[in-house]
Amino acid sequence: LAFYHPWLLAFDFALVMLMALVYLLGRGAISTSITESRCKYAMAAWLEDMARCRTAFRYDGAAEFALGRSDQLIYGYLDARRRHFSVLMRQLLAILLVQAIASTVLLAIGGWLVISGQLSLGQLVAAELIVAIVVDSFAKMAKHIESYYDLLTSVDKIGHLLDLPVERADGLLTIPDGSAIVLQKLRLPGLDEPLSLEIRSGERVALAGRNTQAKSHLLDMLFGLREPSGGLISLHGTDPRDLRPDVLRRHVVMVRETEIFAGTIAENVHLERPDISVADVRSALETVELLAPVQQLPDGLHTPISPGGTPLTPIQCRLLMIARAISGRPDVVLIDELLDLLPEDLADRILRRITSADHSWKLIVASSNTRLQQQFTRIVELPGEPALTTATTASRTRDSH
Repeated sequence: LAFYHPWLLAFDFALVMLMALVYLLGRGAISTSITESRCKYAMAAWLEDMARCRTAFRYDGAAEFALGRSDQLIYGYLDARRRHFSVLMRQLLAILLVQAIASTVLLAIGGWLVISGQLSLGQLVAAELIVAIVVDSFAKMAKHIESYYDLLTSVDKIGHLLDLPVERADGLLTIPDGSAIVLQKLRLPGLDEPLSLEIRSGERVALAGRNTQAKSHLLDMLFGLREPSGGLISLHGTDPRDLRPDVLRRHVVMVRETEIFAGTIAENVHLERPDISVADVRSALETVELLAPVQQLPDGLHTPISPGGTPLTPIQCRLLMIARAISGRPDVVLIDELLDLLPEDLADRILRRITSADHSWKLIVASSNTRLQQQFTRIVELPGEPALTTATTASRTRDSH
């Protein structure tokens, strides 16, 4: 436009400044969009919590609490949505105003220049067409500006996922042949003195005592979820930290909480592990006395179960976790307090089955049940005070740390 008249060059600068002003009016839109998204998902998470806690919110007065929390989250979402919409509407109105002002001002300036003989009518029409195309293209951005902010919000969510710590993917791919787990001067929470212990092949060890934190930390270290703060762990002569995590867990499995996903019973046992057959699934379920109840279901092993475990009972869900662990015939089985949650007679029968000589795995069970502890070949006590006691089923002897 500057080739037509210098005033049109000034008009160009003014138009660019107005477009920059529209951009500045969008300040805060990204942060308000992210806040709105977080409030929305907080509400969705609360609805899932209410659906998951099927009995808690049936208590007297609990419904009012659920309603109050829902109102609070809804109001928070609506407020975040209002603040984001105010920024969005402010920017959209500015875009439309720029479109209207640009066309009007150009027509006024161009008309005056034509009347004064400084601009031809053809030049005015050409300038008007150019500005109309530019401003119309700029105005079309209004249709996509909300999607643009939603895109940036999605990038923020993905960024949070990518920022989460992940397990390392390096390390040894094989475990040397060996027969023992050796703990040397291992530091555990609640123990004033380090723990030294050797667990030989086929040994069944009960971790007893009141120090549940120390027991859980020890199992986490053996499973590769934690690293020792002091001391050394040797698995078949190899430090677990030197192994790639997936290689370690081919040989070591752990059972702790009930972790069920939406799928069939068989899928919840074999997890699509290539070395586990249907026969292995059936054998594992039979070991935990779950095969007969499963076969009585309409679809047997292929019966779908929900994340809450339905149609299985809570006890059957715990048994399913044990079946999942032993179905792969691992070298080491770790059980963290799960047997204590079973009826004593059932726990006795399951323990006799998994400690039988038919299985060569090393079994390490954290338990506070003294009756169950008597079925183990060795008892390791981790009390609150620094003491370590080991025993056989026939007699107990004192070990040093």
